[in-house]
Amino acid sequence: MLIRSGIEILSALPKFYWHDHATPGTEWIKFTKKVFPPDIKKRVWISLEEEESFSSWIALPGHKNLGMGRHWHFFYIIFWIANGAAYYILLFTSNEWQRLIPTSLSIFPQAIHTAMLYA
Repeated sequence: MLIRSGIEILSALPKFYWHDHATPGTEWIKFTKKVFPPDIKKRVWISLEEEESFSSWIALPGHKNLGMGRHWHFFYIIFWIANGAAYYILLFTSNEWQRLIPTSLSIFPQAIHTAMLYA
């Protein structure tokens, strides 16, 4: 659900930019097949010209509904946070955290040696 609502948010402006000036033709990654005329930089344009419409099979809720897509997206974030909180609570109440934290300092020279092998 989080991915589907994220696709709906992405469909509102299906391009990524490295800078604040989101002029068509200067995008870093483009998720659309729309081609704008070369004179687009000379005239006034709005981001609604770039908006895509995805089916509700792919995006939640679909069909150019950015506001509801944001609501769904932030609603499902609550479950991701609750899942992470439950993980940490169970991790520390069951003493599994001791398995994740090294008990001996001998692991550090070994880790440095292994890191040098991959460098």
